[in-house]
Amino acid sequence: MSKMKYINFEKSGIIIFASHIPHVVIAQKFPNEKPISAGFFRVSDNGDIVCYGESIGLNLESDPEDTETIKGYLRGLFIPYSFLPPF
Repeated sequence: MSKMKYINFEKSGIIIFASHIPHVVIAQKFPNEKPISAGFFRVSDNGDIVCYGESIGLNLESDPEDTETIKGYLRGLFIPYSFLPPF
């Protein structure tokens, strides 16, 4: 199971980053953005994704809707094998 952090910004949407980086460090990189939710998400061995927790530094909680947004985002990053052209 892997664990990552995220921040959901009002305009830009969700930014995903490594769990060892503080939320506030990433938020500072987007000074013109307003964070609206933040926390962690995990991907289980069977591929389930769940958002949870909070960012203490940003004083924001995760939002249950963020789970669906991250699922959609991650689905868009991977191309199913059946759609790849033959080598």
